[in-house]
This record gives sequence, C-alpha cells and structure tokens, in this order.
Amino acid sequence: MKRGTTYVLLGLIFLFTLSLRLFFAFQTESFTGGDSYFSLRQAKEIVETGTPIFDDPLSYGGRIQLFTPLFYYILALFNLAMPLQLVGKIVPNLLASLAIIPIYLIARDLTGSVKIALFTSFVSTFIPIFFSETVNSVTAYSALVPLVLFLLHSFLRLNREIKYQVTFIILLLVTLFIHPVSTIFIIGLIIFIFFMKLERMRVQTAEIELTVFSAFFCLWLYLVIFKKAFLLYGPSIIFQNIPSSLLTDYFTEVEVLTMVSLIGVIPFLYAIYITYKFLFRQKSRSIFVILSFVFASAILLWFRLISFRSGLIFLGIFMLLLMSVYLKHFFGYLSKTRFSRFENVLVASLLIGFITTSFIPTIKYTQEALDRSFDADEIAAFEWMGDNLKPNAVVLASPEEGHLITGISGRANVIDTRYLFIKDIDMLFNDVSYIYTTLYETQAINLLSKYGVTHIYVSPRVLDAYGTGRPAYLDDEECFRQVFVSGEVRVFQSLCELKQ
Repeated sequence: MKRGTTYVLLGLIFLFTLSLRLFFAFQTESFTGGDSYFSLRQAKEIVETGTPIFDDPLSYGGRIQLFTPLFYYILALFNLAMPLQLVGKIVPNLLASLAIIPIYLIARDLTGSVKIALFTSFVSTFIPIFFSETVNSVTAYSALVPLVLFLLHSFLRLNREIKYQVTFIILLLVTLFIHPVSTIFIIGLIIFIFFMKLERMRVQTAEIELTVFSAFFCLWLYLVIFKKAFLLYGPSIIFQNIPSSLLTDYFTEVEVLTMVSLIGVIPFLYAIYITYKFLFRQKSRSIFVILSFVFASAILLWFRLISFRSGLIFLGIFMLLLMSVYLKHFFGYLSKTRFSRFENVLVASLLIGFITTSFIPTIKYTQEALDRSFDADEIAAFEWMGDNLKPNAVVLASPEEGHLITGISGRANVIDTRYLFIKDIDMLFNDVSYIYTTLYETQAINLLSKYGVTHIYVSPRVLDAYGTGRPAYLDDEECFRQVFVSGEVRVFQSLCELKQ
C-alpha cells in the first residue's frame, strides 16, 4: 500500500473517530461527573490569572489543592479561541481521537503490516471503557492515553535513531505533568527489564538508562509536587484519603465478566493467547514490551492500587495491541493454507465479531455515561445559586455535585470528590449522609450549623446517592425555606441555627 494512501486512510479513521465522539458528546449540553467541572474551573482560572487554583477558598470552605496542572493549561489554551463549554466538548475528544495514530505506529512495528495496523487503529475506536469514560467527561485521560502510547512507540524505537531517545524524554516530561497515573508507564518499563533478565535476553544500554532515569525523575517530581501529602499520609496516599465507605466502590474488585465486557471480548481473548504463546513458547523483545504494560495494568488492578476504570482503560489499549500480533500470526498461517482465498470473508467476519462484542457494548456504556450527565434542571439550580446567593453562602450537596457548586455557582461547598488534606474525612462524609437521611430535625440543624451551611441542594441524584427520599424536616417552613425549584430539583435556605 502506498504511503499516501495509508495516510489518507489513517486520516479518515481519525475523522471518523472524532466525528463519532462529538456526535455522542453533543447529545447533552452538560458533562458526566463532577470532576469535569473541576477541570473547567481550573482552565477558566488559568485564562483569567495565569495559574490554576492551588489555594482553593471554596472547596470544603477553604483548602489546599495538589495536582499536576498541564491538562488544565491545554484546556485554557483552547479557551482563548472558543467558549469554555465548547472546549469541554471538543478538546478531550480531539485528544482522545489522536490515540489512533500511535496505535497504528505501534501495531505496524509489531506486525510489519500496514493493513493490520490500519485495522487495529480503526477498531481501537471501539474500546468500550476508553470511549465511554472520555466521550463526555473533561478528564486528563483523554490526553494521557495518547501520550503514553506515543511514549511506548518511542521506547520501541530507542535503538533505531537518537531522535527517538530525545522524543522519549520530552514526552515523558509532558506525560508526568498530565496525571500521576502515568506512573503505570514507569512500572511497565521496570517489568520489561525484569522480563528480559528473566529470559536472559540482552537489554540495550539505552533501555536501561532511560528506565532508570524515568523511575528516579518520576519519584523526584511527585515527591516535590505531593510532598505535603506524602508527609501526611505516607504510603496510604495511594488511597487519596477517600472515605472508608467509598473505597469499595472506587477500588472495585476485579470481576472478569465485567472486565471483558469493558475491554472487548475479541481483544481480550486474542491477547490471552498471545500472552501464553510469548511467555512460554517464543521470545520477542517488542512483544515483551507490550506484555510488560499489560502486566503492570493487571497487577495494579489486582492489588487495587488503581481505580477499576482507570486500570481497565490502559489494560484494554495494551490488549488491543497484542491482538494485532495475533492477527499477524493468524493471517500468516492462513496464507499457507487453502483457505487463503477466503481471507476477505474472514476479515468481514472479524469485523462483524467486533461490531457484536465491542461496538454494541461501546454504545451501551456510552449511553449510560450520557445518562449520568447533569440535566437542565440541575444546571439551572447551580446557575441560579451563582446569580442569587451571597458570596459567602455555603451550599450542601453530595460530593458529586461539590464541583458544580464551586465551578458554576462560585460558592463554597461542604464536600466534593477531592479528599486530600481534609481532616476527619470519614466523619464529614458520614455527617453529610446523616443530614440527608435523618428523621430528626434537631440533629440535622445541629450538623448544618456545625458546617456553616446556608443552603441545601436536593435532587433525585443526591437522594439516590444516599438511598433516601426527601428529608421530612425540610417541610418545616420556619427553619427551611424553599428558594428555588425546577422540576424535581430544590434549593432550601437554612434559617435556624443551634449554637455549637
């Protein structure tokens, strides 16, 4: 296949991927997940002041935020050219769509086949977990995944030209400033060196040097950025001070059937076969590189050192790359048999299999993600609060809505989903839950006074989160006045106070 034709086809795959993502993203005007509004708030602050919000006066009524800020600067850069709402819809999907390029390059290096590489890049669009988690969320994973893949491509080519070593270092610096989950790449490199030594295969000097450099630089950088958190929490920082009652949900135990459904049945099965073949029967440096990252993702998931969905995103990507190796061996064997004349039929069958086992789950999980986005009544409530509440108002909601209170309303919240540096987080989380579920008005007022709450946000989403109906004490008009209503969304002003 001519190079020009290849580039045209790759460009068409990119446009198809981006168009499909934007089609789903614009099905709703809002975003999925409160963290999306945290990202947009940081981007807006960067545009206005040049720096993100590290000292946050609104989150938890005032606290220190620690994070790697580069993704928010990327959003802010695009915000100079388009409204923030469009930035949130377009930029994450644009970045995520770029993943098809390194997937093509890596698959081509692994298989030596342009056709298999193009096929792999096309079906990478339909990794259910990656598509659904990034299509309507303003998340750093949209940038992190393609960057990790470009890093992987550079590592595979370290010994070809010096430019790949320079590219590797530059991409590493960028990736580490996008999100701390990028440490999964460092772990993968270490496992690769271990594999090579175990199999008594020669490790190139550049591979060892860059692995050691990556590990120490990563350790140093995150010790500098998260120094206060490391001193306060020690190794338990990996759990991010998440309330005990939420840890089970956040670090979900790995369920095989769910994992296979979110990754895709065909990539999972083919990757398992290739893993067995190259661990026990054949040896290949490039395959060991990919296997190392599969093992890194699987180990972090198994020991619950990474959130379930974050781990599956990378596991799904790396397994898809192993699938391309299977296709190389399959079609290579097929060409030696009498069935070679049915190659087009088999390719068509493979595509049908992907549509059934990957495309349909992708649509299903994406629709579920869109259903979790905030509806018009919810957004209207936060916009009303921003226009009508006093600047010193404190609004109570569940952690999921906490970032909308600060990001849209510009008012202080009691709790949100970023838990680092919050003292007695279990007590705070349980107190918020108790306010929404208690039958006793006096105890609710006591807790509202404790946290200085001036307004209470009530919606079906909040009530579902706590498994309750609307608290009966809110009907007491002397202590709770309804100041906003839209559909089933309510905002109540707290009028009564108990001295602490």
